[in-house]
Amino acid sequence: MERLYIWHHYINLYIIVFRAERIRNLNLYSIHGDDMSEKLRKQALRILAEGPLTLKELAERMGIKEKKAFEVLRFLFESGEVDCYRDADSKRRYRLSRLPEDASKGV
Repeated sequence: MERLYIWHHYINLYIIVFRAERIRNLNLYSIHGDDMSEKLRKQALRILAEGPLTLKELAERMGIKEKKAFEVLRFLFESGEVDCYRDADSKRRYRLSRLPEDASKGV
C-alpha cells in the first residue's frame, strides 16, 4: 500500500512539473519569441524615447491592451532598457534607462 502511495505521489509531482514547464515555455515564447513582440518592443522604445508614460498611456499610444503592454514593459524592464518611478501623483511611470540605438535611428 505504501509503495502505491509513493508511486502516486511521483506521478502527481511529474504532472505538476510538466504543466509548470509547459506554461513557463508558453510565456517565454509569447514574450520573447515571436516577431510581433519584437515589433512591439521597438515601438514601445520609440514611444518612450519621447518621454515617460504610464502603462495605460503607453497601451493607448501603441493601440494594444494593457496586459500586452505590461508584458512588453516587463521584458524591457528586466533587460535594463526601461526604468520605473512614481511621479508626484503617485502614478507609476516608465522611461528609458538609456537611449537605444533603434529608437534614436527612428527604425
